[in-house]
Amino acid sequence: MSSPAACARNPEKAMRVNCPLALLDALALHSPEALLVFFSTDQVFSGTVSPPALYSEAGESGRREEEEPVNVYGRSKRAFERAIQVRPDRTFTRHSSSPRVYVAAALSLSISSSPPPVDLAVPQDRWPRHLILRSSNIIGPPSPFLRQGKFLQWLDELLETSVGPLELFDDECRSFLYLQDVLSLLCALLDSYRPSRPLEGPTAGGNVGRGEPILGAREGEDAKDASSLQRASLPASARLLVGTYNMGGPDALTRVDLGRLVWRARGGERGDCSGRIVPVRRASLNLNFEAPLNIGMDSGKLRQDAGRLAFPGTSMEIAIPEILSQK
Repeated sequence: MSSPAACARNPEKAMRVNCPLALLDALALHSPEALLVFFSTDQVFSGTVSPPALYSEAGESGRREEEEPVNVYGRSKRAFERAIQVRPDRTFTRHSSSPRVYVAAALSLSISSSPPPVDLAVPQDRWPRHLILRSSNIIGPPSPFLRQGKFLQWLDELLETSVGPLELFDDECRSFLYLQDVLSLLCALLDSYRPSRPLEGPTAGGNVGRGEPILGAREGEDAKDASSLQRASLPASARLLVGTYNMGGPDALTRVDLGRLVWRARGGERGDCSGRIVPVRRASLNLNFEAPLNIGMDSGKLRQDAGRLAFPGTSMEIAIPEILSQK
């Protein structure tokens, strides 16, 4: 459940859907060495910091209050993060398995390709080989399977057709994320995941000391493994991407900012936007559910560890004209 309003109306269902503990138990029984990728949300943050401050990844700032969600949606996502990160007092029987991919309704993805075993008897994360991606609002073209567009298409249509001015929030900051950047990251991750010998020493993305390279290859292997690097478009120094990462665009923007970028992208057709966009305060409205205000994120760690070609961090100034040109 990705709608904060729907989660607020049915918190029990939101927790069942967004925090599927039975999924972890089932995967642990079947393929305990899989890489588990979970799409979380920027709404795990409280949004109480003042712009232009940005949120870093979990634990980096040492301020635990930054990870106190204000709504049911954020709390349900944070609960599953903790379920992945905190190991319960139990172990699972290991079963051999061939490479396979699991996709769950909670937008989690696990990949298994017979990597080196993880000692489940040692106290550690519940799922040591995990990748948590805290996603911001994703901006992209309309879904090929749905008639209606998303927020960007709604905004573009109203700016073109509405008679009066359009009211947009100017106190909610989000690191709007280009859909193509998400696809680039996931395709590189899937394409480059392959069996290999164990790494020596810590990995770049997290706290697991052994595993196989996921993104790229070992230094010195470039010549014999150039084809894999070319497919993945990642640096040779990249290692197993494990841990918690922010996944947002490079700029923290309000909806007013986004509206102005849409208008600018259509500027040749519509002329001056003065008076067409009216800023309003989200904090002054009662929409029957809480929403964090400033949850702009610093996603530099993901760009650094994954590589800028895999996760380029495209600005909305570039992304919006590209998206609107696809209509």
